[in-house]
Amino acid sequence: NNRLTRGGPLTMVPRSWSMNVQVTTDPRRVIALSPEVSLSGDASGANSQNVGLSMEMRPTSFVNLSIGPSWGVQHATGQYVTRISDALATATFGGRYVFANLSQTTLAMETRLDWTFTPDLSLQLYAQPFVSSGKYSSFKQLRAPRTYSFDVYGHGAGTIAHDASGYTIDPDGAGAAPSFAIGDPNFNVRSLHGDAVLRWEYRPGSTLFVVWQQQRDGFEPIGDFSLNRDVGAIFRAQPTNVFLVKFAYWIGE
Repeated sequence: NNRLTRGGPLTMVPRSWSMNVQVTTDPRRVIALSPEVSLSGDASGANSQNVGLSMEMRPTSFVNLSIGPSWGVQHATGQYVTRISDALATATFGGRYVFANLSQTTLAMETRLDWTFTPDLSLQLYAQPFVSSGKYSSFKQLRAPRTYSFDVYGHGAGTIAHDASGYTIDPDGAGAAPSFAIGDPNFNVRSLHGDAVLRWEYRPGSTLFVVWQQQRDGFEPIGDFSLNRDVGAIFRAQPTNVFLVKFAYWIGE
């Protein structure tokens, strides 16, 4: 792998496996479903489980509603954190490449509504709420290039201490290597993106578009996932609203 260290030494890639199962019902029906499950893992103990559902509803010829909730849980054993320059880290060319385990949970739901009132007037609505949490643990450094081996701080390699500002790491304990500090990388990200587009072709070739966009974003360095707390925080975030109007007039011959 030439990317895991973000431009540093090459690393090995643990052998891995993955499986994906998807079932689709008859798309000609009023309601069409497509559930999907995917699983993966590798020899280092990393794994992921993802579940999704695509549901499309057409109650009439002029209304189309699609909803796509998804839920994923991932556990990584080699999540890159940072690089610390240290001339004593000769095995990795003067830099300590810090990694950690990362446990991440993500929930999202993509929703789209297309409503055609007349051949000349239609409304499109789109919304995607998204929440994801990530908790870091077992901070460690790459042991040598072309391996997937690590020295874990506090467990056979140096010491690590945690406080409100982050972590203080001494990579070799009582040795000569200097200690260093890193911020707490835990995260809870919440967002909501929504669009509404009204299209009116008031005469052939001449169209009026009225657009409303809303974006809500939030971040907290918590690390654990709570459905009520994290989903509720989306709607407590300060929204950014954008309104656009586009007017096109066709000048005929």
